[in-house]
Amino acid sequence: MIVQPVSLDLLTVDCEAAPEHRDIRKSRKGVSSQPHGASNLVYPIMLHCPGRKGDPRCTLYAETAQARAVWKRKLEEALTLRTEAQEHNKVFQIQTLQENSFATSLDAGNIVSWGRNSLTGKITCSVPFHTSDGRSLIAIGCVDGVWAVFRDDPKSMKKVLDLRQVTQCAVLDDYGIFLVLADGKLFAYHVESVTPTSTHKMPTPKKLSRDNDVRCFRTGIIHDRVYVVYSRKKGINSLLQLVEPIQNLYSNSQSAKSDWFSNFKITFLPFEARGLTFLNNKIVIILDVKGFLIMDLEQ
Repeated sequence: MIVQPVSLDLLTVDCEAAPEHRDIRKSRKGVSSQPHGASNLVYPIMLHCPGRKGDPRCTLYAETAQARAVWKRKLEEALTLRTEAQEHNKVFQIQTLQENSFATSLDAGNIVSWGRNSLTGKITCSVPFHTSDGRSLIAIGCVDGVWAVFRDDPKSMKKVLDLRQVTQCAVLDDYGIFLVLADGKLFAYHVESVTPTSTHKMPTPKKLSRDNDVRCFRTGIIHDRVYVVYSRKKGINSLLQLVEPIQNLYSNSQSAKSDWFSNFKITFLPFEARGLTFLNNKIVIILDVKGFLIMDLEQ
């Protein structure tokens, strides 16, 4: 049996369980598999491994209480050394948002039941954002939709958008707009629409693209102005569309009846683009073929 190693950063050890009776089996010749003189008790060592596919718990057994104590001491020493090394070299503060892994199969036995939120699919993207009252959240894009969770409440994890083939998401914090690319379509939602506890009626989402032909998008700043750029596939070529948000959905009560973006520029590209990013007031276009192109919109 091949098993992926368990990360010490997530491992917890429990050696307090009462001893259990050994499962004594006989060989084909009728001889007991239990070693001569061995006790019929074994001592559980319970390991909890969050993020592991399937049951996060794993139980090992020691022959004696003394052997279990040795295992416990060695494991705790390893955990202590790992913690000290991590603290010494720490660059980021790690926070666990959900101990259960996102299911990637229909094996219901390996999925913790969250009602309609049980099957999520592979995680493809994520983005932090804030509500109008300042609470911090994380939006998580999956093959089967978008989930959201408050950073200070892991139990608030909830499926907020029922979309398929989500590949990218982004937030325009100053405008209260949540962008998501799903199945080749680029949508804009009011950011409160992706809040797990939202009960208010939100404006109808806007569709930035006409068809399901968007390959990628990116948000960025050019000369102190916020833009959204996305690439649309046109045969073997691409159309690069640049739009600018013009509505602050937090403050404009009429936003549902008006445009959220203004078209700024459309550029034809004689090749396919598979990635975009902003760099020094320019747009970097990553090509399907090897290489990339830097575009200056002022020229």
